[in-house]
Formats: sequence, C-alpha cells, structure tokens
Amino acid sequence: LFVTNAAGNALLQIGAATTARGTFTLNGGTTVVDRVVVSNLNSRFVYNGGTLTARTFSNMTGAAFVAGDGLQTAVFTLTSNTVHAFNGGLVITNNATLRSVGTISGGLTIRTNGTFSPGNSPGQLNVDYATWDGGGTYLWEITNFTGTAGGAWDLLAVANGLTNNATSGNKFNIKIDTLGTNALNFIAANDYLLL
Repeated sequence: LFVTNAAGNALLQIGAATTARGTFTLNGGTTVVDRVVVSNLNSRFVYNGGTLTARTFSNMTGAAFVAGDGLQTAVFTLTSNTVHAFNGGLVITNNATLRSVGTISGGLTIRTNGTFSPGNSPGQLNVDYATWDGGGTYLWEITNFTGTAGGAWDLLAVANGLTNNATSGNKFNIKIDTLGTNALNFIAANDYLLL
C-alpha cells in the first residue's frame, strides 16, 4: 500500500471525525504513507507485522500504539524530523524494530526483543520519556568518533526520564554498529565518552 504524493502530504486517516469509527490492520507487506492520523477513541490502527514507513504519524486514541504482535517481524520507520504524536505512548514489542527521527510525543517503550535505532543512520530521536525492558535492544550507530551527536553517532534525547526495567538476569542490550565500515577517527588505545 502506498499513500504518497509529490507534495509529501498524502493522508491515511482512520476515523475521520470525532465520533467516526475505523480500523486499519496491517499484517505484513510494505506500507509507505506520507501522513497517518488515527483521529479518535473509536478508531484503531492494528500493526501486527510488515514494514510501515511514514513521514508523520499521529495516534490520538489515548491508547498506546503497539508496533508488532510479537510473532511477525515489524519494521516501523518514521522519516520526518517533526513531532510524531502518540498520546498513549509508542510500544515496540518482541520482533519489532523502530527507526525514527524527530520527536515522539507520549513516550517510547522498548519491550523484550524489541529494537530501536534513532535517526537515519545515524541520527537523533527525542522522546518525552522512555522505558527499557530487559531483553530490549538499542542499536547504536556511529560513523565518526570525532563527529557530533545526532550526526556522526546516534542520540536518544529523553526529556522527562528513562525507566530501566532490566535486571542482572535480563539485561537491556546496546549494540554498536559502524554501518559495515570502520568508524572514522577511532583509536583503539583511547577511551571515549560520547554524549
């Protein structure tokens, strides 16, 4: 499914008015959308699996938007450096991955075996608050050790707190990826603090 136009503002709207009802279910395949709006409490976007790429996303249902059903692979990419509104939060479940730039309003939760990676390889993601469950993964990308945060390496900027639910027996993972090359200006004998 492709909902796009040259202006980059084609709309997939579920529940057009304050009382309208609608459900959109994505079980697989590839969906590319300029703008997604789930407009009210009577509307639902059920994202079980597949690849979903959106320039902007607004889920105004009051319930968390859950990426993945835990069984199928789900890859959710938000490409526009703007505010993506999830007024009930955004949850990345088992077997799901989030790649996003901009700001996620409403919070981000990474569940066991869920993965997130800020930016566009690399880049920055801003969130109101974040929750990391044990077994979740932050895929942290870096291309240059003397660059800047959000440009040469990934940055997750959390405004109102990070809750780490991991334990010593069920750790949250941070995987480092140099995107298939050696990161520039890396000196093995040096210590690095990248903020």
